[in-house]
Amino acid sequence: MKNSLILMGIVGLILTGCSSSGHWQTAIKEKVNFKEGEKIPLVLEIKDHGKPVAGLVVKAILEMKTMDHGQIEVVLHDNGNGIYKENVQLPMDGDWIADVNITNGKQKMESALSFKVERTNKE
Repeated sequence: MKNSLILMGIVGLILTGCSSSGHWQTAIKEKVNFKEGEKIPLVLEIKDHGKPVAGLVVKAILEMKTMDHGQIEVVLHDNGNGIYKENVQLPMDGDWIADVNITNGKQKMESALSFKVERTNKE
């Protein structure tokens, strides 16, 4: 009985920790086009119950889904209206994952976003 109560307490702490993380919705806002040797914009939209969120600290670690090109760390800057943006140079096109960490100083949230980077011709 005592072990059951301890286990229930531990499970309760774990569930509380998981549910208290942020409740922001994140999405890659613009199509990401690869241009060899050039930085391209990575644009993330963050909302809270459908409303844009400003003033967040947003960091992302980018890596390919199926190939090892290492990790690319990016700090996205608040451009207003829930849009966070930074230019990044990727090694190639393909399927990518952005592990996004967001905080407002009180709440923290992590989100994994999958996105496809398509090759475009240089002009």
